[in-house]
Amino acid sequence: MAARDCNGCKSHGQTFPSGVKYCVERVKEGRDSILCTAALLGHTNCVRILVEYRGADVEELGSVSTGGPLLSGVSPLWCAAFEEHYWVVAYLLSKGANPNGDTSFYITPLQAVCELGYFHIVRLLVEHGAYIDAADNRAVTCLMLASFGGHLEIVKYLLEVGADVNSKNIEGESALHACAKEGHLEVMKLLLEHNAWMGADYFWYVNGELIHPKTQDNFSCPSDGDFSEVNTLEELEKFEEIEDPDLPMPATPRAEVVNLLLETGSDPSATDNEGNTPLHAIAKNEECPKGIVDALLSRGAHLDAKNGQGQTFASLRADQGQPVSQ
Repeated sequence: MAARDCNGCKSHGQTFPSGVKYCVERVKEGRDSILCTAALLGHTNCVRILVEYRGADVEELGSVSTGGPLLSGVSPLWCAAFEEHYWVVAYLLSKGANPNGDTSFYITPLQAVCELGYFHIVRLLVEHGAYIDAADNRAVTCLMLASFGGHLEIVKYLLEVGADVNSKNIEGESALHACAKEGHLEVMKLLLEHNAWMGADYFWYVNGELIHPKTQDNFSCPSDGDFSEVNTLEELEKFEEIEDPDLPMPATPRAEVVNLLLETGSDPSATDNEGNTPLHAIAKNEECPKGIVDALLSRGAHLDAKNGQGQTFASLRADQGQPVSQ
């Protein structure tokens, strides 16, 4: 945890003899808002003085710096939650702070602590009426944020209090997608136990056409200038024509994940647009773990299945210099 209750407190390696004095000095410099600053630094006494003796509004939005760009439109409660100051959060809630107040970038205090993994503050906010299915401007929910971070205890708690396990963001991704991206196996198991649906997101191809095109975002790359994400099959084909692109090889999947997917009904003979089955996919990897191959075969995958180019598992492994007998 960062800063703690104080008159003389420590925050980010600095000791301040007076929390009130320090907060006032920051405001004089035009940097931050006083109540938000006190909450951000965990000065419980300073927060109490400002609220009870100076009439500060617990809902007043301000601007603070959290080590990066200046954040505007944040509440004192959000600031305290973001820096894991439990007692400041508890005090502000006791004074009527709205647990569902969002910021100028549409993140509620609960979303912030779900992403950061502060379980004790998650529970405190929910007990004071925080909306568990709150979503930001991209429809990302608390459960998705906790799942992406691998915060198993928070995911379990949110599911217990009724979070929607199959809620989707604007790209059609659910909490299950979020944890799968980061390889959080225990979170995946928990979500599946709560009937998470293993469906595709909104971006998939049918007969070579993208059914739900992505919004086109331009990104800034310091070394290569501006570039755009591949958005159509034609653009992808042009990209593939680039000679010797320096791209990372896909990582070998974990056997535990493969077994879990098979146990929950995934089709071992499902194919992609090029006719590749899971066996083809693992055969193309430099590493081809026997445990994964055995798991697929035990669930009905066929070694002699051919993809669109007429390749089998055996021929693909031969290309990697490994006879299928191995």
